[in-house]
Parts: sequence; structure tokens; C-alpha cells
Amino acid sequence: MKRSNYNFNREHSHDAIIEGLRRYFGDAGYEGDFVIGLSGGIDSALVAYFAVEAFGKKRVHGMILPSNTTSEKSIDLAMKLSNNLGIDAHGLPIGKINDDFVANFEKNYDCELGGLARGNIAARLRMISLMTASNEFGWKILNTGNRTEAMLGYCTLFGDTVGEYAPIGDVLKTEIYQLAEMINLISKSRDGFEVIPHEIISRPATAELVDGQTDEKEIGASYATIDRILWGRFAQDMTVDEFVAFGFDGEVVMSILARVSRNAFKAKFYAPHPVIHKELN
Repeated sequence: MKRSNYNFNREHSHDAIIEGLRRYFGDAGYEGDFVIGLSGGIDSALVAYFAVEAFGKKRVHGMILPSNTTSEKSIDLAMKLSNNLGIDAHGLPIGKINDDFVANFEKNYDCELGGLARGNIAARLRMISLMTASNEFGWKILNTGNRTEAMLGYCTLFGDTVGEYAPIGDVLKTEIYQLAEMINLISKSRDGFEVIPHEIISRPATAELVDGQTDEKEIGASYATIDRILWGRFAQDMTVDEFVAFGFDGEVVMSILARVSRNAFKAKFYAPHPVIHKELN
């Protein structure tokens, strides 16, 4: 039975992510530019930061892809982040395309699309937008998914799984926030301001695929709880009974582990990433 103690060194992880980016693309001889879908959320903010640190701001491009369920706050925060980083960023609204597709599908199939099918259209339209930029300009797409999402399968296949490399693909969601706080300490000391807007760090995580959606509400547990369950089960081989003995809600534990099992097939679609947690790989 493996019992790996939890350990996250944010300084080491910060440097490993940057080195991983440089090595992955450097070994392939790639000297071009990169594109990232900027959502106004913390994951894409970190990926944009790491890309700039690895390759410089002139080689990094942001795409802001609002749908009809994207808040103005998300757009504003994405623009503020890109300005802080000094990167090129452009908006490409997908709301009308989304509506036209839904109307056309429902008309031809005489149906009314459910929430999952309707929401995933926006995620896949964002993928199409990023792929179009990649095809037209030769840019490499950086994936913005994290380790918690990957283990849960909390993603849209052929949507937010797109990307040649996932810089934070082995970083748990709670660790994302730790890195963001450290990055702001670095940037404030070096540049005189916090590069990641604090509201990006403090706002609830959401894919904004449907109105009022938040990750934790949809999954049914806080990310702090989810990450503890994932580490306990897959790095420490804990049983449900052991989780309950430590004070966890057994139904929540079984729900999280069932989601992992149910979505395990999605793992084959994830992009390569630097190894931060060998215990989970």
C-alpha cells in the first residue's frame, strides 16, 4: 500500500513549469509563437504568465472568446491580465455563432438541446477559434487545464482539451491558487505591481458554459475537499472507510471517485505536461 505524504513546493513547481515549456518546445526546435484562450479565470492567467516567463511577451497571444453566458467581468479581467503581461490579445465573440448552430441543429433534428449539449457547443467553438488561429498564423496552442480537472474528467472533449502542451496539467486546483499568490509576490517585487489581478484569484471558478455555473456547485464539493480526496485515494491508497474516519462525507468521497472512474477514458486526450506530482502519474 502506497502512502505518499503530500508535498507541494511552489518555488520548485514554478521553475519546473517554465523549464518544462522551454524544454518541450526547444527540443522540437520550435521558435514560433503561442496562443492561449483567456477566460478571465485563474488557470488561463497562470498559463499566460508562464508562457511569457518562458518565451517573452512578444511570442504570446491571447484570444478572448466570449459566448452569451460570458460575463463582462470575465472579459474585463482577461483584458486586464493581458495588459499586465504586455501581450497581444484580441476578442472574438462566439455568441451569435453558438445561437445559429443551436437553432440550425434543433430545426433539422426537431429537438430542443439539453444543457450539457448546449453548453459544450461553446467550449468546442472556442477550440475551433484557437485552432483557426493556429492554422492561420502557425501558433502553438497552450492548454489551460489543471490536474484536478484532468483526474475528474471535468472538461469538454475536443473543447478545452485542445492544446499541444499543458503547462499546469499536473498542478492541483488548490495549488493553482498558491502559485498565483507567489507569482504576485514575485511580480510586485520585480515590477512594482501584481501581474495577476486579485479578483481573478478571489472569484469562484467557472467555465461559464451556462448561466450561474460554478465548478464547485456542479461537482458538489469544494476544490479543497476534492484535492484532498484525489491525493488520499491515488497517492495514499486510502479507502472510503478511512476517509470517513478522517471526517469526510462518505457520499461525497464516493461521488468524486465515481466521477474519476466514469471519465477515465478522457485521459488519452490530455496534452503532455511537466511532472509535478510523480505520485499521481
